[in-house]
Amino acid sequence: MISSGRQRTAWAALINAFAALNPDLTVVANEFQQEDCKRQFAVRLGRAPR
Repeated sequence: MISSGRQRTAWAALINAFAALNPDLTVVANEFQQEDCKRQFAVRLGRAPR
């Protein structure tokens, strides 16, 4: 979980560096609220929650 502006800035720099090194790929960064992420984690992995 990214919880601060510094973390978000670092993550954006990594994404931008990767995108610059791989111009043939389309990089998409998805953001989720922490609680939504926790609830939907299994679904995004393609598994039904137990």
